[in-house]
Amino acid sequence: MMWGWTNAQAVEYTGILQAVNGLVVVLVYALFAVKLGDYISQARERIFTIFGLALGVLYHVVTFPYPWGKDLHFELKNVTVHGKNKTEELGCNPEKYRWRGYTKVDRFHQIAKFQKN
Repeated sequence: MMWGWTNAQAVEYTGILQAVNGLVVVLVYALFAVKLGDYISQARERIFTIFGLALGVLYHVVTFPYPWGKDLHFELKNVTVHGKNKTEELGCNPEKYRWRGYTKVDRFHQIAKFQKN
């Protein structure tokens, strides 16, 4: 809904993101099993903890939907699923979600999506 994807696109892209996430988890686990654990445990736990918390705070500050900017997008799109035509809602339907009226698109997702509008 946030990106204006159809249901099929949302399933496909979410699956790709989950696969990449799984690979990153396996990589981090392997690094800890080999040497990363030894490197971090040399009195660097606080530094890495502060760094991780700072990244989390930065993410929330950057992606917060501030009260300026573009309104959330909504459109109806005709798609074909298994040979049948149907209409899918893309975006945020103002009839279903009242908060759409006062929530704006955050700039991070606009930049990540490479919108030119």
